[in-house]
Amino acid sequence: MQRALKAEDQPAMDRLIQMLETHAQVTFQAFDDPLEAAFVAVLICLIKQGEKNAA
Repeated sequence: MQRALKAEDQPAMDRLIQMLETHAQVTFQAFDDPLEAAFVAVLICLIKQGEKNAA
């Protein structure tokens, strides 16, 4: 999939994959829909990063 992305977008995709992997086990068990679980996992990471940056 990364080959289909522009070179400047590849680091963002790497970060997205890292976010999903960080919360995948717990999040994907909590939701029946994998897309919903992925969305929530990314939101959790973004909220944590925002809180960390605000501190």
